[in-house]
Amino acid sequence: LGGCGRVFEGTPGMLRESVERLAALAEDALVYCGHEYTVANLQFARTVEPLNASTSEALDRARAQSCTVPGRLSVERAVNPFLRSGAKDVRAFAQARTADAADADRVFAELRLAKNGFVAR
Repeated sequence: LGGCGRVFEGTPGMLRESVERLAALAEDALVYCGHEYTVANLQFARTVEPLNASTSEALDRARAQSCTVPGRLSVERAVNPFLRSGAKDVRAFAQARTADAADADRVFAELRLAKNGFVAR
């Protein structure tokens, strides 16, 4: 919740397309992830979109829970930068890291690279 897995096989574009197919499901769909990384993922999401109040609220809720799974797709759409790679602030984050982040695949790839090196605090 709040993130997506690493790219071990395929390309960032392939993972972006997979994530977008999931994002197209009904907003009340439940999301069951394989790992409990929600707090760290939301900390990263907050660095990507520091003014996104939904992310801060989701982070506070996650910190108060011992288990965050399952989550709601409606929340993921509001807070998960990997589902929001077309959002203005998410694109700006990626473009600030590299001028090459001009299309959806490059924005997604840059998000993933940033998350790979992110240290949650």
